[in-house]
Amino acid sequence: MRQSVFVMCRRFGSSIDCMRAIPKPPLRPALLLVLSIALCANVAAQEFDLEELGITLLEQREEAGKLHLELVDSDGNKFTVVSTPDIAGESVAKIGEIKDGFFAWEDVVLDSVMFVAEKGKELEIIIKPGSYVYNGQDLNQYMPSGMVFYYGENLYFDFRMMKENLFLRFTGRWINADEFGKKIVSALENPLAYNQTRSFEFYLAKFGQHDKAIDDLMFVVDRHKRQYATDYADAQKAIEENLSAIGREQASQDARHNALERAHEGLSARYDDLRVSHRELTGKHEALEASHQQLDQRHEELKTSHEGLSARHEKLLDAHEELLEQFQDLSERYAVHVEEFEKARYANLVMHNEILFWTYQVDRDAIKTVIEMKEANPEWTKKEINEALKETEIKLTDREVYLILAIYFNQFDE
Repeated sequence: MRQSVFVMCRRFGSSIDCMRAIPKPPLRPALLLVLSIALCANVAAQEFDLEELGITLLEQREEAGKLHLELVDSDGNKFTVVSTPDIAGESVAKIGEIKDGFFAWEDVVLDSVMFVAEKGKELEIIIKPGSYVYNGQDLNQYMPSGMVFYYGENLYFDFRMMKENLFLRFTGRWINADEFGKKIVSALENPLAYNQTRSFEFYLAKFGQHDKAIDDLMFVVDRHKRQYATDYADAQKAIEENLSAIGREQASQDARHNALERAHEGLSARYDDLRVSHRELTGKHEALEASHQQLDQRHEELKTSHEGLSARHEKLLDAHEELLEQFQDLSERYAVHVEEFEKARYANLVMHNEILFWTYQVDRDAIKTVIEMKEANPEWTKKEINEALKETEIKLTDREVYLILAIYFNQFDE
């Protein structure tokens, strides 16, 4: 079991915080359970061992040709497996590799988990959270139908959310729980912009243009074919009429035999020309077919380019997230520099607050009070501030007030 959890950590990404490998106590030999699924009379029984997965069968039923298994693992986590009987054992084994990752998801309290397996398809995981709180924000309210994941070579998510009567299709590859939460929050901050960035109308319009070009070429090909058929039929008809005329002339006018032979040779030459023309039209037709194939190939290249652009878009989104993290780090460093600057101001004030060879620290609350007075009354000088301090319990010397105004407000009036 521990090895299975580490397999899931590798497949899901680097988020080891939510995919912890929890060691399981060894099961007693008495708990060894071999589940035999007896199918119809024409289907052989299938057996698979549940002990290695730490799973116990609670309930089994068959609905509409699919097997429904209610299961619980050694940690008490309940889940459902829906599968056709012929791959039920394989499905439970595959689910055993990844289920712990979902149950260890710290931000989510699971209400129900269903694994749907069909032969030749990726494993579908349907999760209905009881609650989903990320960074203090309730995300469960935007998921009326829960969350849907697909697991093959990698883990993907594809489900719909709703905010302000606007549906958002949320899709992507699982990286880790924190990135998943950040992407949801980012999508919910501006759902309209999120939907617009995933519009395929532009690419569909491009494909439509290529389809129209193909249709235009096919129209030209068809027109040439019809023209060729018409010319060929006309030539055949002309040959037949001329041959018939020659026959009649031979029967009635033997004297014109030599002239008719020359006419026949001329018609034969015309026939040869038509055959050459026929070959040329055939070559053009083949060239148009080759052009059509090239357009089909170009269409496939554009599809591949579109997929590459989509992948590039996902990378840019990831880079955007990294830049946001760097901005947060710079903000924190800026706050540290501001604090150090304030300390330097205070040190400067203390160093100048000296009598002979002694320096005296000034109470920070007193400094804060003088700063607040000055900010509230920018026109006040040292005299007005000293007058105001007399009405408080704060005791500052005339020099200390002078130093505060000089260091914090660049005011040097005596």
